Amino acid sequence: MTLINIFGENPADMQDVLQIVVQAFMRMKKVSFSPSCVFVHQNATDVTAAEKNMDGKRCLQEKLDKRAQLVAKEEVCDAECFSDVIAFDEKKYVKYFSQLWEGSPPMAPPPNPGYSECVQDLKNFLLSKASK
Repeated sequence: MTLINIFGENPADMQDVLQIVVQAFMRMKKVSFSPSCVFVHQNATDVTAAEKNMDGKRCLQEKLDKRAQLVAKEEVCDAECFSDVIAFDEKKYVKYFSQLWEGSPPMAPPPNPGYSECVQDLKNFLLSKASK
């Protein structure tokens, strides 16, 4: 299981990392490993904004699909989208975390309970996947 941490809601800065991830997964598939991947978006402004988050998930899926097509040409592979490389469902494998701190520093604000809930949900998700 691979965790990819994206700080903020925009993975545009992650283009190179996404390409490396896709390439690594393609190579794993060639040697009969079955990789899995979870994307964690930290500092999402509103983890409950379903419509906005779905747009972000679709955007990430499109970027992954484009990277998969580029890497497939380099690796001489027949993948046309990221889901051809690994079993990936953006609804299940993309998680959003709120900010860790409530308020603003330099005063030590209390940790955000929503962040802790997101961490616990991710932990439970990962443990359930690992046990299968």
